[in-house]
Amino acid sequence: GKFEECIDFCKSLRVSRQKDAQKQKDDVEGGSTVVFHLVEEEVYALYRLGRYETCRDLCRRIVDKQQQNAVVTKEELTGLQHVYAQCLYRLHDETNGLQMYQNLVKEEVVQDEEEKEEIYANVMALSVANHSVSILQNDEEEEGLVQQILNKQHDDGVVS
Repeated sequence: GKFEECIDFCKSLRVSRQKDAQKQKDDVEGGSTVVFHLVEEEVYALYRLGRYETCRDLCRRIVDKQQQNAVVTKEELTGLQHVYAQCLYRLHDETNGLQMYQNLVKEEVVQDEEEKEEIYANVMALSVANHSVSILQNDEEEEGLVQQILNKQHDDGVVS
């Protein structure tokens, strides 16, 4: 349906933009904010259709390219990283999913309170899914992060 149409549209427009970028010797994926936002829409559609492997691979390429050559701000990259982490979780890669969420929490770029709460909940869920209770006892940084989330939720009245 609509998500399939979105993927096709984003791909065709992205390919067109990439050809123009190659002519100008610009970076291809993630080489412009327009291309980035097209990829972001495509990623979300892939996720909604349950194409987690394809979604994960596309997210990984964009995040890697972004680390090499920042095109968008950390704030703009947050949505894509969130979908990436969810794909990792859906593909039972809890360790990398947890790491991605931990990075989002540490960078403190998420401003929307509802999205923050969702990310905090996902960190906690992945910690449990990852059976990291025993790991937490040996990892002071992770334990501190989980405690920070619990304190934040308690202070905001989320946890009673």
